[in-house]
Amino acid sequence: CHVDDLAVIPSLLLYNWDGRQYPVAKSSYRFLQLARSQPIIKLREFNPKIFEFVEQLDEVMTLRKKLYYMHAYLSACQRAGDDELVEKVVKFLNDREYLCTLTD
Repeated sequence: CHVDDLAVIPSLLLYNWDGRQYPVAKSSYRFLQLARSQPIIKLREFNPKIFEFVEQLDEVMTLRKKLYYMHAYLSACQRAGDDELVEKVVKFLNDREYLCTLTD
């Protein structure tokens, strides 16, 4: 059941801001590894004031917004390069403006 697998436990991270790794069962470890890069945490719904207390999160959200607003420039600029890449970035930001992953 346990084979020295360590993982960040989402509830401890969200409720206690504890990002340490703890021993977990093999099945839990596999699930957490699959879920860790998925944008499934709605921070604004979970804790609307978290951005006031965690400066880095506020900075990340500000940067995401800036990247999103740069889309108008990038899509109009002929030298912006790969249109497909620009669209992927915009879709990524648009789909998850307030969604975070465990790795964020």
